[in-house]
Amino acid sequence: MLVKLLPPSISKYLQMSKPERQYELRLTLWWTPLLYVIVTFLFAAITLYLDVGIGLAQYMPVFFKAEFETTRLLISSLIGGVLTLSAFTLNSLLVVLTTFSGQFSPRLLQNFVKDKQTQHILGVFNGSFVYVLIMFLFISSKPVDYYTAVPFVTVLIAFFAAIVFIYFINHATTWMQVHNITDMMNDVSEGILNGVFSQELEEIRTSQPGDMLEHDYPQSKTVMSPKSGYIQLILFKDLIKEARKDNIIIKMEVRVGSFVLNGNQLFTYWGPGADNVDEAKYVQLIRIGHKETEIQDLKFGLSKLGEIAIKAIGNDDPKTASNTIFQVTDLL
Repeated sequence: MLVKLLPPSISKYLQMSKPERQYELRLTLWWTPLLYVIVTFLFAAITLYLDVGIGLAQYMPVFFKAEFETTRLLISSLIGGVLTLSAFTLNSLLVVLTTFSGQFSPRLLQNFVKDKQTQHILGVFNGSFVYVLIMFLFISSKPVDYYTAVPFVTVLIAFFAAIVFIYFINHATTWMQVHNITDMMNDVSEGILNGVFSQELEEIRTSQPGDMLEHDYPQSKTVMSPKSGYIQLILFKDLIKEARKDNIIIKMEVRVGSFVLNGNQLFTYWGPGADNVDEAKYVQLIRIGHKETEIQDLKFGLSKLGEIAIKAIGNDDPKTASNTIFQVTDLL
């Protein structure tokens, strides 16, 4: 009931499986900065409590004390500085995304966006701006004679934001180098292979097929796709678990990454319990969406590398093409 009251843009995450939710949240630019902002509120509350609540300045030497007007002037100046750094970071981010889309492949945009370093950098700038803004508002409403924690921590955060800005420029320029892009794509595809297939599927794979209930195959039933889209994810473990309960055999007619039309064959099942099967239960374990994802689709990663190689050939860049082909060879 509560899920229905939430906006569709938020409720959709609650209806996803854990792998889908993790994947989609990593593709957003708001999740990690939101966590930084929440932590910033707690950090700001602690800093204000030290100066306004217990009066930390009265226990500190004169060198570490700052008057109210000095503190307010410092924070008001840093608001503009941190905001300027944030604006330059967003501008650089747009330049990088435009370069990726035009020179390499539009599919690479999501790889840069979901990069942990990119998201943490955006979180640092959002958290820094929120922090200095909170400090400016609260010290104006509850002034005290001297401050210690507020000016010291604010300067420290501004200094850290400046270092992070330099790091972001280095991170963006390094990330745009072709050999780093292709190597990263290789690592992502290997992670899918080792994580999804080796860890999840290999443990339920058997050396012998067992009883396939062939005598019930003539009475097999086929389930059609309820909508058009890409097969994004198949929850194999849950699918097998439910099939064991119902005593049926399931044959998938599609694979992850395939595009199905509304009414196309999705899967076929047969067995002693076929007459009592709730088909909707199984359809929900096969996720169909409007886009391809890398959760279980190895072909999607190979397609990205293929696009880079094709564009490199068109741009008369044989070194990039050969480097990409080597990475594809390694994956295959």
